Amino acid sequence: MPRALSLKTDASFSQSNLEVIHRTSHALEHLAGPWCQSIAEHIPFPHSAFLERSSAWMHIFGVILSSPISSNGNIQIVLDHAKDWRDAAFAGSPSFTTDNVCLLKKLALPLWDRGDYRTFTSLLTCCHAVKVMIHEEAITVGFVRILAALPVEFRNAKIVGFLLHEVEGILLKSLFENRTNADRIRLSSALGMSSDRGHFWGKVTEHFFREIDHFPSGPTIADDRFQAVRTFHDLERTGQKYRNCLRNFRNYGMEALAGEIGFLVFKGTETAVISYKPLIGGRWVIDDILGPKNMPVSQEVFEEIRLVLSPYGFVFSETNPGALYQDMETQLSRLAHSTRADRAEQTALAAISKLGSLRRNTIAI
Repeated sequence: MPRALSLKTDASFSQSNLEVIHRTSHALEHLAGPWCQSIAEHIPFPHSAFLERSSAWMHIFGVILSSPISSNGNIQIVLDHAKDWRDAAFAGSPSFTTDNVCLLKKLALPLWDRGDYRTFTSLLTCCHAVKVMIHEEAITVGFVRILAALPVEFRNAKIVGFLLHEVEGILLKSLFENRTNADRIRLSSALGMSSDRGHFWGKVTEHFFREIDHFPSGPTIADDRFQAVRTFHDLERTGQKYRNCLRNFRNYGMEALAGEIGFLVFKGTETAVISYKPLIGGRWVIDDILGPKNMPVSQEVFEEIRLVLSPYGFVFSETNPGALYQDMETQLSRLAHSTRADRAEQTALAAISKLGSLRRNTIAI
């Protein structure tokens, strides 16, 4: 059948700018996508020489048309001289080898855009990417984009399987771009052991923050018995050693990173973990002093810690005006709801005690 043509003109164009539109079938439009007109130029309506071929053959046309070093004329050369689709693939792109050419049979239809074919052929030079693609049932555009976005060390089936979009791959690359290749290989192995997507991103979060150099911290204490908790790793290790809630870095790690809380480990006659928070004016208020398993320390050790830390600007909750005001408000609120005389007596006595502390530690009230 002779090639059917239609002409499209634009009033602003001259007659020399006529654009040739080739007649195409709905089937070709559906399968060839962005390459519909280019294929119709070489395989006229009804396009049997294209539509009757395997999907691997169809994608070879897309690879050839998208190659920066070939021309549309290469389509005709392949049609005239290639014995089978493998020969056509070798002629269409130097990236294909006997080991990876089988991937063409896995590519999902319709044909892809130019950039996606170029991304796919660039991945053929990466042994990790080829290994992942060989074990995939169907290779989609989205899958190829995700794989290409990942660092080479992260190109394994488990990690790719947890990702929904290529931007997630870009994020992973950005998060760990400053790590060594060996670090990324170890991290890839750890992430690949995740049980599900939630577990995977939880591990990503932990590994990213665990390597942050240091937390903002209070003053350096000139006493070897006091050691600052400076990193997520320190925080986790302290929690595991003393069996307290610090082992889960999410409890306090983000607050520590933001400078909202700090930690010291005291190793004297007793061991204690000291938490403190910043106050306006450059001081710090001691929030807690607890031994292993969150047990209280002795009064002697408490006073020993107070004696060392007070000159560095640390104040303690029983002498901190902010905490004392809160306690005072609590006692007065309790009085409002007291219905028994003995309870009212206890609450009033506690309020008097707090008021005395306030007057000793603040401007006269």
